[in-house]
Amino acid sequence: MARYSGINGTVQAIATGGVMAAFPTEVMSWSLEISATIHKEGSNASGPWKGATPGAKEWSGSLTVFADDTTALLLVEGSKYDIELHVNGDDADYFEGTMVVETISTELDMDEGSTVMYEVAFQGDGALTKTGTL
Repeated sequence: MARYSGINGTVQAIATGGVMAAFPTEVMSWSLEISATIHKEGSNASGPWKGATPGAKEWSGSLTVFADDTTALLLVEGSKYDIELHVNGDDADYFEGTMVVETISTELDMDEGSTVMYEVAFQGDGALTKTGTL
């Protein structure tokens, strides 16, 4: 059984309706959270135990992107993009959907002099597709 390593992970994103292309800036990391709303209910008929009913699903995540002096960050707050989040970089295992950029934060550490980075938070718009063994 092989384990996943994030070392070869990639991100591909393009404005909705375009052809998927490599993300134009260097991505340091990405995260993805998939959740479902759970409605809990109890009544005198259920005794001391509550029941749980699944509701709508949603997904969200973030990208940590290095800033550089040659490539602008092409994402805009409030805009939709088709996105693929690849685990291995071999196109066999990835998540795919449409994201809406919620916030873009810039991180700068003047004390340490570390690399300037953008943190891009997004919400999913509709279904998220899983491809491969994820």
